[in-house]
Amino acid sequence: MPTTKNSIAVDNDFYKTVLENLVDYAVFTVDLNGNITSWNRGIKRMLGYYEKDVLGKNLALLMADKVGATAQIKRELTEAKNTGRSMCERTQMRKDGTTFWAGGIIYPLYNAKKHIGYSKIIRDLTKQKQVEIDRENVRKQAENFGQKLNLALQAGKIGTFEWFIDEDRTVWTKELEELYGLEQGGFSGTHEDWLKFLHPDDLSRVKRGIKEALGGGSSYNEEFRIILPDGRMRWMAGMGDLYYDQTTNRPIRMVGINADITVRKQAEENLMYRTALLEAQNEATPDGILIVDARGKMLSYNRRFAKMWKIPRSIMKASDDTAALEHAMEQLKHPKEFIDRVNYLYAHPNEVSHEEVAFKDGRVFERFGMPVNGSDGTYYGWAWHFRDITFRKRREDELKESEQRFHYLADNTPVLIWQTDDKKHCTYVNKTWREFRGRTLRQDQGFGWLEGIHDDDKYNSLNLFSEAFEERVSFSMEYRMRRFDGEYRWVLVNGVPRFSPGKKFLGYVGSSVDIHELKRKREIEKRAALLQKERRELVALNKAKDEFVSLSSHQLRTPATGVKQYIGMLLEGYAGRSTKRQKKLLQVAYESNDRQLTIIDDLLKVAQVDAGKVNLSKSSTNLSSLLKSVVDEQQETFKARKQKIVLTMPSAPIKASVDAYLLRMVLENIIDNSGKYSYENSFVTVNLEDAGERIRVSVIDQGVGISPRQQKDLFQKFSRLNNPLSVSVGGTGLGLYWAKRIVDLHGGVITVKSKSGDGATFSVTIPKS
Repeated sequence: MPTTKNSIAVDNDFYKTVLENLVDYAVFTVDLNGNITSWNRGIKRMLGYYEKDVLGKNLALLMADKVGATAQIKRELTEAKNTGRSMCERTQMRKDGTTFWAGGIIYPLYNAKKHIGYSKIIRDLTKQKQVEIDRENVRKQAENFGQKLNLALQAGKIGTFEWFIDEDRTVWTKELEELYGLEQGGFSGTHEDWLKFLHPDDLSRVKRGIKEALGGGSSYNEEFRIILPDGRMRWMAGMGDLYYDQTTNRPIRMVGINADITVRKQAEENLMYRTALLEAQNEATPDGILIVDARGKMLSYNRRFAKMWKIPRSIMKASDDTAALEHAMEQLKHPKEFIDRVNYLYAHPNEVSHEEVAFKDGRVFERFGMPVNGSDGTYYGWAWHFRDITFRKRREDELKESEQRFHYLADNTPVLIWQTDDKKHCTYVNKTWREFRGRTLRQDQGFGWLEGIHDDDKYNSLNLFSEAFEERVSFSMEYRMRRFDGEYRWVLVNGVPRFSPGKKFLGYVGSSVDIHELKRKREIEKRAALLQKERRELVALNKAKDEFVSLSSHQLRTPATGVKQYIGMLLEGYAGRSTKRQKKLLQVAYESNDRQLTIIDDLLKVAQVDAGKVNLSKSSTNLSSLLKSVVDEQQETFKARKQKIVLTMPSAPIKASVDAYLLRMVLENIIDNSGKYSYENSFVTVNLEDAGERIRVSVIDQGVGISPRQQKDLFQKFSRLNNPLSVSVGGTGLGLYWAKRIVDLHGGVITVKSKSGDGATFSVTIPKS
């Protein structure tokens, strides 16, 4: 039977009998996760639960404080396992919702030295706790009374007085005289003499308070400033009790104290200053700030927060957390991810947060969050900062697109192009460089490119490069570089410093030209001309890159998108009704403009994959569902072409680790192409099959077919088929090239089997993982 490490094994039936008769104790056994597996009758008596109510439920069900309950149970179980037991006192909740104080102890359970769960015993401590509370209240009352008695004895801080009202005589203790800057016996003793010490701004208020006390009150309590004989100012708290003539019920004496509260007042003023400063800082910051308590309820926020989240003032003023959250969630692209992350952080107050939040309207916020903890580590809540980075993200995307276009241009020039950062690290070499060196970009990044320089040239070349780097000037040099076949070739290297629009140094961009033949033939004059030409080409290349980026970003995409929108508006009748001929011409223009946008997008996709900027985001994907979705979406297109598309696949789902988004685009491209190059009333069959460690998708059409000569170049850039349908189909010749590159990234292959006039079969084969 299960037994704790330090307990003695007992008979199973005897053990159960004892537990069932412990009606004053609630006894559980739980599994390793804290889920209840057995109980005794004491649970019904103490907590009101029947066996069916608790079996299989977590111990957190019984805790009154549900916030962090699961995490607390987990900590207690861990402590019991590590130390042999875990003890606690807290409020527990009965089935009817009432709470009571309980003491609990948890022991780990073992079976043949294997840890199989825990036992927990709960005892009702309500009566004992109430006794402790009553005792504590009595102690505090006694302590409070004692403090009042000792106020007058705190030398240098408290002084007492006695004012005999009818005699207009006041008796001060020496402590009070010291507080007022007087020597012992220095106070003359009248009420008016005391009033002379008061600050002019407080005098009328203090007089009014004393008058009200004498007129019907039993005491007075005021805070005021006094001016000491040496000109210094102090804050005082004055308190006094009145005593009355029992016959006339007229006040005849006041006994009271004056306490020096200067330090407290200064602290209050400092706190007020700091609070005002903090509020000013919160309102001045461009960030939205929200402070919540441990339950996620709003405590404070600045105006910027409400403005950024577009939450109505009425909701924020009412501190309506539910309405505010609902209003915020409606604006987000991924509200579930947002709220799941927030709930996770609230349950893990030792973590910090730094994420980006995307909005439906295109805005992007940077979210910073950290727990608010006291100096003793007590968790009080959470502080959130929201920063609008929409403009920055757009600039980053534009810069990334600019770099991609530069790399696309560089990869298609015969010159060896390279680029460094501001730390002298090589960050990019173009395709021509990589082919010349027979190495990958990663191999020549950083200082890897130095491995290709001849040992005799390395020292001087590196010195010249470093000198130019320090001075931020252009340079030109020659050295021998090892080619892919091991031969060292003389190259001419030109470098130009790069600067941001703000004149920040970014590194160098340059070219390396193979001048080995020129060196060998000693054609000095021709080489000089070539050097000048290459220098001009480098400058022209940089200029062409910037012009191309600007042209593609603003003069191609933006106008084309605008043209599409305006033509669409004309077609929809925004400018009045159009004739049939006008509509026909507008539709032709709309489709032509749409093809232009498609060409631009295709060029960008190919440039991105060629630059190595496509990173797969793989996850376990149900390819059966994915392929069915693609085929379902294509049905209307095939129907419009008077064709039929058929999907065949096993009944059991087929899964693989892929980038679902990119693979979907590949499949859409291949299936759509099969339909485009097939005649009316023909079939396109899509087949999904499990090939062991790999998955194969085949697309079989009854189209015009592809000749063996055309198949050779089918997956190259700008490759177009020459067949009876190619003129009507159109296209850029980039789709299959891009599809092949994506399949390559998945570690797969794409093949075609066909002959002219007899259809084609495209197959995509990828590994399962």
